[in-house]
Amino acid sequence: DWSANGDPEPGTNYRLQVDVSASFASPTGVSVSTSGGLVSGLSPSTLYYFRVRAIGAARAPSAWDATVSTRTLPPAPGPPAWGWGSGR
Repeated sequence: DWSANGDPEPGTNYRLQVDVSASFASPTGVSVSTSGGLVSGLSPSTLYYFRVRAIGAARAPSAWDATVSTRTLPPAPGPPAWGWGSGR
């Protein structure tokens, strides 16, 4: 989630970009109308960078907000492997 700066106009949307590069060389983006969202489809154990900007009702975008980053969790372990011994 992010905080709306000031008093945003009705009709303000937000553009969120996600990338594995801090330079946002190949970002994936999504537009939302609320100050929060859920990003799905991320790979495990991967460092991701996020940035957001407001787009007002007049379609004029703000500057990108400060970039933040986080690493996703490693994959969940699989079920235990049960072996059957030689009569023990």
